[in-house]
Parts: sequence; C-alpha cells; structure tokens
Amino acid sequence: PIRGIGYAYEVKANDLLENHLFKAGAFLTANLRNTDIWGEYSYVANKLDWTFRYDRKVLSQDTETDAQKIRFNRFALTATYPFNLLSRLSLTGMYSTNRLFSQYSLASQEDYAGYAGTQLHYVFDNTIAEGENLRTGMRISLQAEAHKDLINTGDFVRLGADVRYYKKLSNSFYLATRFSASHQMGSKTQAAMLGGMENWLFNKQETRTQESPLGLANLAHRDVFMSQFVAPLRGFAFNKLSGNSHLLLNVELRLPVKSLLSMESSSLLNSVQLVGFTDVGTAWSGSSPFAKTNGFNTNLYGGNTNPFRASVTDYRNPFLVGYGFGARATIFGYFVKFDYAFGLENKEVKSPISY
Repeated sequence: PIRGIGYAYEVKANDLLENHLFKAGAFLTANLRNTDIWGEYSYVANKLDWTFRYDRKVLSQDTETDAQKIRFNRFALTATYPFNLLSRLSLTGMYSTNRLFSQYSLASQEDYAGYAGTQLHYVFDNTIAEGENLRTGMRISLQAEAHKDLINTGDFVRLGADVRYYKKLSNSFYLATRFSASHQMGSKTQAAMLGGMENWLFNKQETRTQESPLGLANLAHRDVFMSQFVAPLRGFAFNKLSGNSHLLLNVELRLPVKSLLSMESSSLLNSVQLVGFTDVGTAWSGSSPFAKTNGFNTNLYGGNTNPFRASVTDYRNPFLVGYGFGARATIFGYFVKFDYAFGLENKEVKSPISY
C-alpha cells in the first residue's frame, strides 16, 4: 500500500500429472521504480508437499532533502502436511535481507540486515463458495514465527490468529465476520500498522507524530517489508495506529442483488452486492491498549528545525470504530469494491472516507 497503484501479472505452469507446479509474478508501479518479482516451485507428488519461493521487493522514496531505496529479498522453503481435506500444517524456513541506502549522498553508509527465520502455520478451512464474495463455513489460521538478525544483534517472535465465519441468514442475506490478532516479542519487533483497506485506490496515509515503520519524514525504515499492514479498518487512513500488538473485528452484511430479481438479468447486475459493515480495532505497544504508557497515548511534537521538543501523554479510548455501506461488482472480469465509511475515534465521528 505504500507504493501506490501498479500493475500485477502472474503466470502458472504444471506438468501433465500436476506433480510439479511453477508460478511466477511481478508488480510494477507507474514510476517504474517500485517493483516486486517472485517465483515459486512446488513438488506435490507425495502427501508431504514441498515449496521453494523467492521474493524481491523494491521501494524508492524521495523528499525535498533526501532520497533512499530499500531492497528486500527472501528465500523460503516450506513443507506442508495435510491432515485431511480441511486442515493442514506448514513449516517454513527462510532467510530475508533488508538493504537501505541513500540515493542523495554517496557518503552515507548503507544499512543492511539479514534475518534467519522459521514459521509454523496451521489452517482449518471448511468454507464453501456460493458465489463471488459469498461463502458459508469457517476458516481458522494460526501462525507463529521467529526471526533473528545474523548481521546485527536482535530478534523477534510474532504470534498471529485469523478467524473467519460466514453464514447464510436467508436467500437474500449473508453474514461475514472476521477476527484477527497478533502479538510480538523481542528486541527488534516489527510494528503492525492498522487502518485503511486492502488494494485501496488513491490511498491515504495518516500523518503521525509517533515513530512508525513508515517514518516521520516520509522515508520508511529499513525493515518496513517485514512489518504487517492490518486491514480493513474503514473510516481511517493507512497507519492510523501502529504497535507490537493488534486486535481487529470486522462484520459485514452482504446482499446479492440477484436474489431480489424475479427474472434473469445481465452478468454485471447479477454480480452486484450491497453491503453494510462495522470494523472495530486497535494497535498498541506495551502491556495493554488501556495503559497510559503505551504508544497510542504518547505523541511527540517539535524537533528537527524547531528548537523545542515535547512528549505529551494523555488517555484516549484505544479502540477505533468504522461503519458504513458499500457495493461490490465484477466489471470486465475484475472484482471491484466501493465503501463509504465513517470513523469513530474517542467519541468523535470523523469525516467520511471513500474506498
């Protein structure tokens, strides 16, 4: 989300028996400077599946006084064991590198880190697709990962959970709920950034007076690609809150328009859905989101060219609430979403935001 609009392309190939699977893809932005490339090979002839994957991401940023580039590379080997058709367990070993260097001054020393890591991931999924964006059933995703910087000192452990439940209430209404949470420990924790919506066109970033992976001067930190972007929390901009932990609850009521029609219509009209939603979430650093000493309640003012610098701590309701309505449709083969949301922060309703 920090690189703006781009074009993504993916190719797939397999042998006749589908024992060997090949995938590759790329993402390119309009300025041709921020790119992703990735490749993946899977061997699935036996019950234990093996996957090797390579990812490379580049972020180039400019300000009036500085310019920098961040390059992220990751090599990962994953073994996946399916218990049955509904659940599986995956174990991944990986090595990630983050390299930040200045494009403004050759005298500036580059900042480099190399993380060796492992991840354990369990998935249970009995959902059944009844149409585009319409499901019934439950999906549970639990994961634990640990990373250690081999170049510098430091490490972190991240625990996460994502639970989704879908229910058909009637021929016209579907209920979709999601709960996600994460917590990190260690000397080099990577923040979870809460706010906004996935694949948001013309997205906005929150102007922060607190330090975050996106930086205070529009220059991101070296390890930004190892951070989490947590969404949706509609009614707010990207990176509204950040911290070592997060909680997020999403509830959507979906109404497919075709269920109200008594006759056949066009494919476009049949794909239209109307939705109402509520999002509730928070992100914090410290023991509890209600502690006055957590990062949510502390703001920094001044500094840089200002000779005065102050740290102000107050108490606010740590939970943000977003609510509103929207529509979904498949247009020229693309699934398109539009949401209109209001944000509720500390008992104050914010101006609406379109997604």
